Amino acid sequence: MTSFDEIYTVNGAIMKELRATNKPDNLYYFILYQYLRFATAVFSQYSYTDLDDKVNFEQFIDTFESDGIETNFALDFTPIAGGDFYVGIDNVKLDESEYSYDEATNSITTDFGGDYVYVSSYEVGQFNNTLNEREIIILADAMTEWFVESFTNDPKQLEQLMYSGVKMFSQSQQNKVNISIEEYRNSKSFKSMIYYSYGVDMPSTVQLSSKGGVSY
Repeated sequence: MTSFDEIYTVNGAIMKELRATNKPDNLYYFILYQYLRFATAVFSQYSYTDLDDKVNFEQFIDTFESDGIETNFALDFTPIAGGDFYVGIDNVKLDESEYSYDEATNSITTDFGGDYVYVSSYEVGQFNNTLNEREIIILADAMTEWFVESFTNDPKQLEQLMYSGVKMFSQSQQNKVNISIEEYRNSKSFKSMIYYSYGVDMPSTVQLSSKGGVSY
């Protein structure tokens, strides 16, 4: 068995992705899962391990507008057995010690109240077969391929990156850098799967340059 989390941990680029920060844990994993779905669809054509035998990501969400005093909230969903909880009050995540779940009443009780309460039950997901290190890295790299492509084609995200802090590139220069990175990722991701399918190691001949372009 290989948890999806093992693959996400390898992929530092997406773990730090701007769109995934400051979100409830379940939504954070939902975003990562979308990238993994893409990677799995591509790699399943080459993988010797059955990637279709898996437990998919799942989530349920309930929200409450409260009076700031109420601390008990009846859920409209049945929590996922063996899953995780995310509980937030006024957009602040609660520690596990600050709330409790009562199975008999199917309700969450918090240590304090708030105006807005967000509760989610979610399951990160897993492959039921055990992936080896190389397979995990290939999936993580293929996830990055889609991330880079979506980043390149998202002007709003590009503007946020350039103008939220120090402007490092003009927009045309940044687009050129993004295209180079995308081409690199497409090539590297595809080649790594081909080498894997033939049972040989992939030579380390292509790498990103320190300036964001591609060097050979």
